[in-house]
Amino acid sequence: MGLLRRSLTARLLTYFLLLVIVTATSIGYIVYNSGRQVIIDRVEAHNYSVATMRQQAIERWVDHIQHLLILMETDKQIIDDSTALTTHTIDEPEYQAAHDSMITEFSRITVLGHITQIFLLNSTSGMIIASSDANWEGQFRETQQYFIQGKADTYVSGLFYSLTLGRPTMVISTPVRDSDGKLAGVLAAHVNLEPLTELTQERSGLGETAETYLVGENNLLLTDLYFEPGTAFKKWIFTEGVNRALNGESGVGLYLNYREVPVIGSYRWIEEMKIALVVEVDEEEALAPVNHLRNTIGMVAGIILIIAAGLGWLLAQRITKPLAQLADYSRKVEKGDYSAEIEIKGEDEIASVTSDVKTMVGQLLTAQEEMNKHRDHLEDLVKDRTAELETEITERKRAEAEIEKLSRFPSENPNPVIRVGKDCSILYNNNAGSSLLDVWGYSQGKPLPDNLRELISTVLD
Repeated sequence: MGLLRRSLTARLLTYFLLLVIVTATSIGYIVYNSGRQVIIDRVEAHNYSVATMRQQAIERWVDHIQHLLILMETDKQIIDDSTALTTHTIDEPEYQAAHDSMITEFSRITVLGHITQIFLLNSTSGMIIASSDANWEGQFRETQQYFIQGKADTYVSGLFYSLTLGRPTMVISTPVRDSDGKLAGVLAAHVNLEPLTELTQERSGLGETAETYLVGENNLLLTDLYFEPGTAFKKWIFTEGVNRALNGESGVGLYLNYREVPVIGSYRWIEEMKIALVVEVDEEEALAPVNHLRNTIGMVAGIILIIAAGLGWLLAQRITKPLAQLADYSRKVEKGDYSAEIEIKGEDEIASVTSDVKTMVGQLLTAQEEMNKHRDHLEDLVKDRTAELETEITERKRAEAEIEKLSRFPSENPNPVIRVGKDCSILYNNNAGSSLLDVWGYSQGKPLPDNLRELISTVLD
C-alpha cells in the first residue's frame, strides 16, 4: 500500500492490470458459462433421446413377447390342447396327449430365450395344469394379478421380486378361448430379464462414461452397470435421478451418480413396467470441450495479462517519466534556479503543461529581474535619503546646540541682561540686571521710573 501511495507508476500499472483482469475474467466467465450451458442442454437433449430410444426398445421387446403369447393363444393346437386339459381328467388319454403336446410347445418357446417359464392355468381354480417346469404343476396362482387380469385380456405386469424364482421377474398373461369363445384357460409366462441388460448396455450413440440402467420400485438395480458388471439384482441405487423417477417424474438434471461422480442424467418413469430408466454421462467427459475452452481462455488471458503488464508499464513510464522531469524541474525552480532546462517533446497534455510551466517560469524570471532593478533603485534612493537625513540630523543637532547655548547666555552672562516687553514690562532679568534695576530705583510691584520708560520706548522705537 505504501508503494501505491508513493508511486504513480505502481498505481497506474495496478489500475491497468485490474481493468484487464476484470474485463478478461468477465468475458471468460460469460463465454465459459454460456458454452457450458449450451453443452449441458445438448447433452441433456441427447440423453433424453437415448432414454426415449431405450424405452422404445424395451417396449418393443415387451410387445414382442406379448405378441408371442397372443400368437400362442390363437394357435389352434394350443386352443385344442387347452380345451382338452380343462374338459378331461388327468387319467384320461386325451388329457395326457394334450399335456404332452402343450409341454412340447412350451419347450419350443422357452428355447427362444425370451421366456424362462411358461404355464397354463385352469381358468376356474387358478391351478397350473401344464408348465415348462414340471415342479410348478399343481400349484395355485388364483390370487395373482396376472391370473385375475389375464382371464379378461392380455396383461403385462410390472417387474417384481418372485419368491418362487428367487429373483425379479415380469409376467405376461393372456386368456385362451375355445372355438366357441369360452374361456379355456389362462396362458402365463415369466419373462427372461437378461435381455434388458443387453438393451441398456447398447453403446451406440454414447460416450465412454455414459451408461443406461433400470431400477425397480424398491430401488433394486435390474440391469448390469457398465462400470460394475454383474450387479444386476444385487445392488440398490438411491441417486437423485433414480429417486425422482421412482416418484413418477421424468426429466433431466445434474447430480451425483451411484459412484459419487457428478453426471448429467436423464431419468424417466415407465408406468407400464413400474421401472425407472436412467441415462447418465460423467460431467467431466460431457464438459470436456468447454473445459478445454476454459483452459484456453485462461491461457490466452494469461498471455494478455503479460502483454497488458508490459504495455501498462510502458504507458505508465510514458506518463510518469515526463511528470518526474517536470517535478524535478519544479523543485529546481522552487530553489531559485530559474535557468534550469526541461525538454518534453510531443503535443499531449503533459507537453502542454510543461510549456505553460516554462512560460510561467520565464515570466517569473522577467518579473524577478524587474524586481531586482526596482530593488537596486530603491536601495540607491534609500542611500541618498539616508545621507540627506544624516546631514539634516547633523544640522539639527548643531542648531539645537546653538539654541541651548543661547538659552544659557542670559543666566550665565556677567553683564546685566534685562528683557522688556512692548508695554515696558520687565519680562526677564539676570542677577546683574537685577542689581542694575535696583540702582535705577526699580523694585518689584512698582512702575518703572519715567526716565527709564522713555529710554526703553526710544530703544523700542
